[in-house]
Amino acid sequence: DGGTLFEAQVFPDGSRVVTLGSDGMAVVWSASSGKALQRLLAPGSGAPRAVRVLPDGRRLAVGASYVRDDPAVVWSVGAAVAHVLHLLARPGGATSLLEISPCGAKLVTGGSDFPVVFVWSTETGRLERELLGSVGWNTGVSLS
Repeated sequence: DGGTLFEAQVFPDGSRVVTLGSDGMAVVWSASSGKALQRLLAPGSGAPRAVRVLPDGRRLAVGASYVRDDPAVVWSVGAAVAHVLHLLARPGGATSLLEISPCGAKLVTGGSDFPVVFVWSTETGRLERELLGSVGWNTGVSLS
């Protein structure tokens, strides 16, 4: 479509791929046929910049744009029709960084405009921890 592709992730079983583009859509594709299976438009006013597939292959997280107050979103994509499970709005800024724990129970979000990262439950959508300690901006997050 002439837009920018920000990110792509393969589902754990290899059957699907999700892409994230400058049009604000996360698109779930069949890896075998190349057909679009689901088109997910994240709430908010900017184009999301990060996507992560949870280990169960039934959910994915989309990081919001660099626009202030756009939430990260956890989607259910296990059925034919996708739906929003959780809107994760961090206080004070946009969520441009995210990572999933290896077991899929936690989601960490952050942004380059604020020196705090946030730990969320992927099951409940509840904010569990705020980790303050960065000096300056966050440019990446990782879990082990």
